[in-house]
Amino acid sequence: MLQAEEQLDKGDYKSAITFFTKAIELDPQSIEAYNSRGSAKAKSGDYPDAIEDFSIAIELDPNAAEAYYNRAAAKASIEDHKGAREDRKMAMKLDPKLSLVYDNRGLIKYLRDNYQGAIDNFTTALELDPKSAIAYKHRGYAKHEMKDYQGAIEDYTSALTFDAKLADVYWNRALAKSQVEDNEGAIKDYKKAAKLGNISAQNWLKENLGEEE
Repeated sequence: MLQAEEQLDKGDYKSAITFFTKAIELDPQSIEAYNSRGSAKAKSGDYPDAIEDFSIAIELDPNAAEAYYNRAAAKASIEDHKGAREDRKMAMKLDPKLSLVYDNRGLIKYLRDNYQGAIDNFTTALELDPKSAIAYKHRGYAKHEMKDYQGAIEDYTSALTFDAKLADVYWNRALAKSQVEDNEGAIKDYKKAAKLGNISAQNWLKENLGEEE
């Protein structure tokens, strides 16, 4: 299974499917293998077969929240929006904290410098919990690393919409604004971050503007 997961992370979906199929042959009751093979098929664009694998995982375990969510995403891809909504609703009913699972996975990929993989997981977390300031913040970090500064600014702004006291987000939004030459906006964010206790922002204001919070 580990080798299959590694191929999935690398984007070699064909090899991943082969390894997951072997795992299923060894253990036909493996919910994880069906769910993971479904994910590989979905990422390769084979949504009908992916839905079939997710459905088998759900048959094996009717409480498999992640399989419900994955099936919802696959259904949405073939424009079965009603089915997708029903599966997404069931996923959250079975596991209200499922969004945190994806957020944590995103953080692991972020720490491994897999920023696109991190963004994918943070996006999933936000689909499950559209008001998650933390997931917006983390996705902003990943976009920032990919030099998508405008995208990062948008995510930082969304994070602050749901939690206006995130000093580190003001600091990082200031950095991103500097990259897109919004210097006035950056200074406002540095000042807000400093007021909320961010040491880096306080030092920046002192060194660049001679101000002390």
